[in-house]
Amino acid sequence: MTRKRISVLAGVAVLAAAGLGTGVALAAGGSPGQPAAAAAIGYPVLVRPSYVLGGRGMEIVYDEATLESYVHRATLASPEHPVLIDRFLDDAIEIDVDALYDGQELYLGGVMEHIEEAGVHSGDSSCVLPPATLKPDVLNRIRDCTAQLARALNVV
Repeated sequence: MTRKRISVLAGVAVLAAAGLGTGVALAAGGSPGQPAAAAAIGYPVLVRPSYVLGGRGMEIVYDEATLESYVHRATLASPEHPVLIDRFLDDAIEIDVDALYDGQELYLGGVMEHIEEAGVHSGDSSCVLPPATLKPDVLNRIRDCTAQLARALNVV
């Protein structure tokens, strides 16, 4: 098992321990596995090489032919890394959360809402603080999830 795969599994385990779910995502190593993975998730899907962060090399794929073309290009660039396939979230809102937690109390310093569509790297996007479109119940859920994650990580 690769180091990257272990870190992904550890991240999923932390989210599960916090009582938080993850989106639908699969890592498909060889090209025969990608169409089945994408079909299991349902098109459109978001695909990216597993070795990049921040949206670099990501594409939204709407069908099997486009997926095969993407996988071909990605495996030429880096044959040892699998392609990650995620459910594409249409009309998603991306946020960044800054928080402090001392083991007892959570201080939510800010919730920044991205202006661009979800998937644009934070360093390349514009954000607003306080968030412009998030309702109080959504902000409360963000606070609760942040506290759950901090407890699961044993952040002090």
